[in-house]
Amino acid sequence: MVLEQFFGQLTEILAFIKGLRRRGVLPWDGDNDYEQYARAVGSDGNMYRAQAATGPATGNVQDPTTDVNDPLIWVLDVPDVGADAQTSGPVAWGKVTPNGSGVDTFGVKSVTRTGENSSEYEYEIVLDDGIALTGNCVPIIQPVADIPTIRTTPSPTGFTVQFSSNNYAGASRTFYFAVFGS
Repeated sequence: MVLEQFFGQLTEILAFIKGLRRRGVLPWDGDNDYEQYARAVGSDGNMYRAQAATGPATGNVQDPTTDVNDPLIWVLDVPDVGADAQTSGPVAWGKVTPNGSGVDTFGVKSVTRTGENSSEYEYEIVLDDGIALTGNCVPIIQPVADIPTIRTTPSPTGFTVQFSSNNYAGASRTFYFAVFGS
């Protein structure tokens, strides 16, 4: 899964959750009409999304849990996690302080800072044995300050992080990271 797809899916899921908190989702009822893209909770407890209008007004009352139409009217709104996603959870994470200390880390062997001054500081995160950055293993960096550009460089044992400007010093160089993959 490429990083853009991951963030696209994450954004979609967060927007979906935000909508749920505002509206809520009711159990499916055969007496109700559902517009295309409406959501309902099936008798199996799963949430479904209507691909087409359904209900008494359309002459097509279709229970989401027994839908056998081709194409389906109801589809799982939050599908089962695929094999790729099952092995793509966070494998390492933590917080790095400006002096290069790793705090509350998981899956991390060491964190060090190199460089003579803040414009040259580079933070090296070495992951535990068995975790390798590959095409399916990607670090995500979240700085405490609003830093416009952060360079990450993968290495055989982890990755390095360097900020784009020396305007950021002290606590503003603190950052959080998570490594997703298998």
